[in-house]
Amino acid sequence: MNRRAPRWSARRRRDAWFLLIVLLLGIGTIMTLSYGGAHHVGQTSGTQPETFPPTATTTSTTEGTPVPTVRVLAERAQSHLYPFPQSNIGLMQPAVDARGNVWVGEMYANRLARLDSHTGVVTSWEAPNGKNGIMTIAIDAQGNAWFVEQGANYIGRFDPVRQTFRIFPLGTVQGRPMGPQALQFDARGSLWFTAAVGGRIGRLDPATGAIQTWPVPAPGVGIPSAPFSLTVTLDGRV
Repeated sequence: MNRRAPRWSARRRRDAWFLLIVLLLGIGTIMTLSYGGAHHVGQTSGTQPETFPPTATTTSTTEGTPVPTVRVLAERAQSHLYPFPQSNIGLMQPAVDARGNVWVGEMYANRLARLDSHTGVVTSWEAPNGKNGIMTIAIDAQGNAWFVEQGANYIGRFDPVRQTFRIFPLGTVQGRPMGPQALQFDARGSLWFTAAVGGRIGRLDPATGAIQTWPVPAPGVGIPSAPFSLTVTLDGRV
């Protein structure tokens, strides 16, 4: 019995060392997995998009304000076609009046047309001295339809109540016609327009018929100025 006791002790020592090594390997594995998970979370959070505070003009803040996610709803649009009596008439830039009527120029037919969007009825009137150049339409506060005739070089007004036209000739600049293109009213009722051929913008007073123009700077040396469109801000800047 005295000789067998040391052998059992040695075997137990080996078992103890084996269990200790397995325990250390388990602890090391757990620590490695924990560190890897934390590192992955840190990388993921680092790639999140930044949230910027809204722009303020009168106040400022030192902390960002989270912006809520915007919901986008897409719905199938409903469309309806309104055929015109004649084909290939060259419909140009339209405008809508207060009653929902759509006014548009029939450029190739030299006519000004009105589409009743409720009934689909199209009525048109022949523009004076038309040269296939009706381009843009604008509606004033009284419901009159204004348009440009680029080829004939004038701005026209059509009174739908009296069904009469009035013409405002634009004249020439250095021997070239103005060639009006775009129209827009400002808050005071003045009508602004572009003169693409003449390289100018202009303003027409509907009450007096007075017209004033300003040259638009050329975009570069040897490149003529040809202003096409314009817009007028609420404070009157063009």
